[in-house]
Amino acid sequence: MPNQLPQEPLLDFAGPEYDGDRQDLTDAGLSPADAVTCLRTMHLAQQKKDRDAHERVRRETIIARAEEEERADLLRQQREDDEEQALKEERKKNKAKFAPIPDVPVPTEPVMVPAHIALRKLK
Repeated sequence: MPNQLPQEPLLDFAGPEYDGDRQDLTDAGLSPADAVTCLRTMHLAQQKKDRDAHERVRRETIIARAEEEERADLLRQQREDDEEQALKEERKKNKAKFAPIPDVPVPTEPVMVPAHIALRKLK
């Protein structure tokens, strides 16, 4: 749906394509000039109604889109909050899994740990 309703050119109601409509109005007691004016006025009134309806639909569409975006933002925020809460819970349950790693270099030579029995004999 385009944002603006295209403006229709003003029609020539004195032309042959509107003879029947003009004749109906002249039969009702209007002069031919008044019949043309009446047809033009009715046409302009219908155009205004169409523009107003189009504008109302456009405003409703904008409002609906804004509401949809707001709902999507709320759902996204709720999902992010839930994920953050789950991560906090996971960190609380598994502290060792999320323990910080100190910034020290990896040892290049093997670490010699004496056997338990050797430590007992040294005592």
